[in-house]
Amino acid sequence: MIKEQAREILPLVNDPEMHPRLVQYAEQRLEILRQHLETEKNPQKMSELQGAIAEIKRIFTLKAEVRGELEKKKERKVLPVTQKIRSLLQNLEIIPKSAGELASILDEELSSLNRKIRQESTLNLSTLLNEIRQNRAFDELKNPTLPISQIAWNCGFADPNYFARWFRKKVGQSPRQWRIGSIG
Repeated sequence: MIKEQAREILPLVNDPEMHPRLVQYAEQRLEILRQHLETEKNPQKMSELQGAIAEIKRIFTLKAEVRGELEKKKERKVLPVTQKIRSLLQNLEIIPKSAGELASILDEELSSLNRKIRQESTLNLSTLLNEIRQNRAFDELKNPTLPISQIAWNCGFADPNYFARWFRKKVGQSPRQWRIGSIG
């Protein structure tokens, strides 16, 4: 019966709003169980009390481990594969034209690379490429002497017209309009 009571606590442990009150309740309950264990003479009842104490401790241990793992994931801001790709793309003079081209530069299968990035950051390689392209376009458009066709090429576009359409879709204005707005 006591173990059943301990198991009833488990769903409440998973509710973050209940956690502070639950911890307090469980600690009080644990102390009561320990006191009963000290005064109990019946071996069967002692065994039940020990089982309930162990069950409550196990629940808290598991919850602490899960909470610790979640905190580690939240704190882990450095995403090894994603960061490696971002760093590589930022240092390349010309961004690769496609995700497949980038995967071959990194000597990895596209699907494998996509899976690694998705596990780390919920992005995919194409999204990451577009993010870097857009940032590069913003940076290079601030230089009024650099032709837009050169910027398109540096961002991995062979066709400046396609670059302009892509840029307008992402930003809401043409590269030329954005350049005028950012300089003036």
